[in-house]
Amino acid sequence: MNYRIEPIWAGKTVVILAGGPSLSAAQVRYVAMARLDDKCRVIAVNDTVYLAWWADWFHSADFKFYQWHIQKIQHFKGMKTTVDPYVPAGWVTGRLEKTGKDGFSEDPSHVRGNNGGHQAICCAVHAGAKKIILLGFDMKGSHWFGNHQNGINDRRPETMLPHFETLVSPLRDQGVEIVNCSPESALRCFHAASLESV
Repeated sequence: MNYRIEPIWAGKTVVILAGGPSLSAAQVRYVAMARLDDKCRVIAVNDTVYLAWWADWFHSADFKFYQWHIQKIQHFKGMKTTVDPYVPAGWVTGRLEKTGKDGFSEDPSHVRGNNGGHQAICCAVHAGAKKIILLGFDMKGSHWFGNHQNGINDRRPETMLPHFETLVSPLRDQGVEIVNCSPESALRCFHAASLESV
């Protein structure tokens, strides 16, 4: 049975920490301080959980990641979600159904997108976020930690970048503001700003 996301963060600001090379310790510290002041909630995607073990939610789209990291990820205290049907139910808080690469599904048990960052945006919206701040969404280069182990698709410009634009209209209709605070990001369909300004 698929997991249903409840509106636990209604009206909140949510920061999504992804793995792009621009993500810095200074940014993560800034977000951590804001979280401690109850100014935001935080979703960490893939390896970024190791920079933000205090995050509220961890999401990974890929069974391989869970397989490689479960001995550590099992100790994470926040929510853990995936869309991969091969991830054992006991490893996660819930498994969401992926219903396509484009856009946004209004069903709170469904997410769209062919990568964890796109899916994490859907998770934040289902949880009730009204502002979503993106960090580490470079969509170019490698990652702040280097390359994934063999087997995870890293061709972001070709396979991932074009699908984010399909989120713009449905989320605008829902009154959700998305701000990309990833410096020099190739993802240009969302408003760009400095982290400090938002």
